[in-house]
Amino acid sequence: MKTLVWLILDSSSILADIINYTLLSFLLWQDGQSVSLILQFNLIVFTSLLMSSVVSGTLQFILGTRLMFVAGMLMHAGIAWFAYMHSSELSSHLTVVALAYGFANAAIQNAKNIMGLTMIPVAEMVSYSSRKEIIMSAGSVATPVITSVLIQNAGYPFSFQIMAGVFACIALMSIVLKSKRITNQRFIVPQLLTRTLSVPSIRSLALIHISIAISGVFGWGLLNIIILDVLGSLEGWTSVSTALAAAGIVIALLLKSVKTRERSKSKSIIVLSSLLYATAPILLLSSFTRELFIVFTFVKLIYDKTNFIVTYNYLSQIEQRDPDFDQHKLSFQIFNSFFMSAGRLIPVGILLLLPADLLNINTLILGFSFVALAPLLFARAYDREFQGGYLD
Repeated sequence: MKTLVWLILDSSSILADIINYTLLSFLLWQDGQSVSLILQFNLIVFTSLLMSSVVSGTLQFILGTRLMFVAGMLMHAGIAWFAYMHSSELSSHLTVVALAYGFANAAIQNAKNIMGLTMIPVAEMVSYSSRKEIIMSAGSVATPVITSVLIQNAGYPFSFQIMAGVFACIALMSIVLKSKRITNQRFIVPQLLTRTLSVPSIRSLALIHISIAISGVFGWGLLNIIILDVLGSLEGWTSVSTALAAAGIVIALLLKSVKTRERSKSKSIIVLSSLLYATAPILLLSSFTRELFIVFTFVKLIYDKTNFIVTYNYLSQIEQRDPDFDQHKLSFQIFNSFFMSAGRLIPVGILLLLPADLLNINTLILGFSFVALAPLLFARAYDREFQGGYLD
């Protein structure tokens, strides 16, 4: 029963976060349709994530993972309620909302993985992952529809009220859910950060996380804004986003057949999808049509799923080469979150350095071409880990 409750909480927290972030992005976009404003919002969120990943992770050693998860959920509820109270002037409170959002997400991300270890018996891990994948697949298709229905029928203020209630319910349910406290964790984050300079495998772990973050950065609300702007209506965004989610399920199922021991096959898949994705935006800008844009979004989907699913098969293996991994799980989680946040900052920061007249939808689309090359730029790190290697 406890595993089932945690499955519901785990999945619903992810889907609620996606809906809330989309609502925030769309409301900010509605206020002037400024690419610069959306980039600023993302930059502050990523900066907050970077700082908070270490702070919230350290607090888990003191306060416990469940308390940090509850705190993160209540903070999300507070953000949604704040957006409801200030929906007509949200852009004026951009910094406060973005900083709070980053801390809330860092607290939740660091806590969830560790809580899962205490909630799910080892014998049920495979079953749990399968059930979660089914729920998330269905949820990914339903999320654009739910978001559209909320905006069209409830409006932004009431939609944020609903989301505040959802986050508060998740927090309350997690309070009553009993979980074991992990007491054998050792805090080795400073050592891990230091070893990125001297230990090749740790450095590869950091670089691969940066690569994943860079290549996936435009999924954080920016792609939704581009789709909404190009198609010109919420209905068009809903249709394309729902179709993308459905296609994502098919791609994920196909990629599940790729075994971790098939290293050359995995490398080939990542390289080919990266080159295809890097070329697509250039072709799109040379002859921009809605049809080509929709094709481009599907190319991005193939790349995202390929890079995420195939690469993550190996990241867990790198960590588990540590002979004391059971005592270092939380530290590895903080370490990974830190470099993921750092990676997201790079492309958004570069875009914000451009002159204001260059910050438009076409620039964002061209930006996709550059972030797609991240796995190729960090090819040496991938090459080392796809061949094997050790922590020491």
